[in-house]
Amino acid sequence: MQPQAIPRRLHENLPIDTVPAKIVYGGKAWHLDYFGTIGIKRFDSEGWGRFVKENNLKFGDACVFELTEGSPESSSIEFRVQFLKDNFPTELLEKAPGYLADNPISID
Repeated sequence: MQPQAIPRRLHENLPIDTVPAKIVYGGKAWHLDYFGTIGIKRFDSEGWGRFVKENNLKFGDACVFELTEGSPESSSIEFRVQFLKDNFPTELLEKAPGYLADNPISID
């Protein structure tokens, strides 16, 4: 499983250092490292892989992340996540022709 890349347009809201990150879903939390010092901002592959496995995520499932704690100066960040599994709305799919960090699907 590929590490989760953070869309570029969100980089300005996130730290430029490696900091602890927390992803919260369904009353459970996953603790990962966020790498903000490299070109592609992302979560560590081991933590991301555990998150994917424990939530039974498959290719084509969508994760909607909301930054709930953190800023460029933060020493940690937290995201709340929701999933769209097997029923991804067509009207959203039409907004983004690819699945790249540079081309995220914006719900708003």
